[in-house]
Amino acid sequence: MPQPTQSQVHVDAILTNLSVAYMNEMDSFVANRVFPTVNVQKQSDKYFTYSQADFYRDQAQYRADGTESAGSGYSLSTATYSSQVWALHKDIGDQVRANSDAPLDPDMDATRFLSHQMMIRQERDWASNFFTTSVWGNDSTPSTLWDATGSDPIGDIQTGINTVLSDTGYLPNTLVLSYNTYKTLRNHPDFVDRYKYTSADSITPDLIGKVLDLPRVMVMKGAYNSAVEGASASYAQIGD
Repeated sequence: MPQPTQSQVHVDAILTNLSVAYMNEMDSFVANRVFPTVNVQKQSDKYFTYSQADFYRDQAQYRADGTESAGSGYSLSTATYSSQVWALHKDIGDQVRANSDAPLDPDMDATRFLSHQMMIRQERDWASNFFTTSVWGNDSTPSTLWDATGSDPIGDIQTGINTVLSDTGYLPNTLVLSYNTYKTLRNHPDFVDRYKYTSADSITPDLIGKVLDLPRVMVMKGAYNSAVEGASASYAQIGD
């Protein structure tokens, strides 16, 4: 056997141009895009609310010459907010930092890890508080679920749009879907038939939005592991 051998002339080392990690794409999360961020000075405080009923009431009356016009007004009240603080840290020892081989960067890795953790917490908090029933004023379940034959998702959504318009005077501008619901809609014949003669592209959130006249269609695609550290992982979609 020729000497030295192949195994003797090479020592396995860490690749510096490749590593493997798993993180959600940032556009998988919707919580920070659905609602605007409002900066506040205090952790808890009050804010003013105007009466919608007063502003939307039709009260103008005919005014005869030389007489006083009819008078009215609106009620003003306050509501409160309370901002909770969520946090997580990752310890990095000086020796670990100094002895880390390339391409490892403990500080950068910790930043990515913690940012991802905070995005998962924010998304789950938003989903539990707002992607649910009894918080929007009107809840409804389609008489025929959208994955069943004979369902009418376009009609159902347009009924919801009309409800919002009637109650507020504003057309909704945002539709949030779980991925499973999006998957059902993009394959539903009511949407496919709208584009099958005009486009060879697959049905996307933008195309769904065009059919419904909604400028923003967001699909929740974030996933998380519900198991505690050290236990077998249990993955699930946050918005499912």
